[in-house]
Amino acid sequence: MEKLQSFVEEGPLDLCAGVVILINAAVLIVEQQLQGSRASHAIDREATSGTFVPPNRDYESAFDISEYCFLVFYICEMALRIGVLRKRWFYTEEEGYMWGNYFDVLLVGFGLVDAVVIASYRGERNSSTQLVRLFRVTKVVKTMRLVRVMHLFSQLRSMVDVFRASLSALFWSMVMLLVCMMIASLILSEACYHFIVDPRQSRDVRESLLKTYGSFTRAMYSFFEITFSGGWPVLIRPLVDDVSVLFALPCLIYIVLVVFAALRLITALFVRSTLHALSNDAGAAVLERLQLSAELQAKLTHLFEDADLDNDKTLTLAEWEKQLSHPETCLGDHGDHSVSEI
Repeated sequence: MEKLQSFVEEGPLDLCAGVVILINAAVLIVEQQLQGSRASHAIDREATSGTFVPPNRDYESAFDISEYCFLVFYICEMALRIGVLRKRWFYTEEEGYMWGNYFDVLLVGFGLVDAVVIASYRGERNSSTQLVRLFRVTKVVKTMRLVRVMHLFSQLRSMVDVFRASLSALFWSMVMLLVCMMIASLILSEACYHFIVDPRQSRDVRESLLKTYGSFTRAMYSFFEITFSGGWPVLIRPLVDDVSVLFALPCLIYIVLVVFAALRLITALFVRSTLHALSNDAGAAVLERLQLSAELQAKLTHLFEDADLDNDKTLTLAEWEKQLSHPETCLGDHGDHSVSEI
């Protein structure tokens, strides 16, 4: 029982699960590549013959079997963790509710749904049943397990923790930008409406404006591109050149206040949140302290080995004074460290 508990709690099971998740992701990538290749050939045949022949999907049986195998592994892994950790799998006093484990339950549930769909509609692969298409999307959702692989590496784990700690700042930043884009979309859509319905204006220009600013949703998407893509001159230049030069003033105000100022303030906010999350990450601090301690121990070991001229594992006063007289030893900056750090 102790070996099993050590296998679950000390990392070997996490490593095995990470390897299996990576293999599962590779299998999904291969399957998607095959689907895309078959679809491309089917479209090429349609272009030459004029009739569309659905692509052959005889390879799906092998991928379905692999999905069953991965699902069995995930269920066994979760059952093993629950059996060993018991209540700690759901809740701990240090970390509270283990939301990552609940997320694993959700992913296993998606896997079971996908397995049921595979078994129920095995003979209807080429059907256009909307229910089948909907539930088969759950296979893509299972790729979220790749987030677990990040926890195997300290640097990636820190990035995930920082991102999770910054979700609140991200939400309110997006709310602010959304409000700004809504205001700009309403103003510009209303300003362009009369030009779009004016038959005296160029039809090509009117159709172009209709695609970009003809309705609130189209104007909203255009301002999303203006705000985040960096290609705002392409969307604003037709307004200034073909409609009126007066559009330059409100557009430039939006670019300066939102695209330039607001985005940089949001970036600074994220940097602040990142530094705050890193400073509060006790686990990362302990790992960094252990790494620095190991590096310091290696330097001290190398120093004493160089000073031990006769290799008897002890230092005489003469050997130590000779080592201290060495220029690199006197000028080297090893920093100030307490004994507890070594």
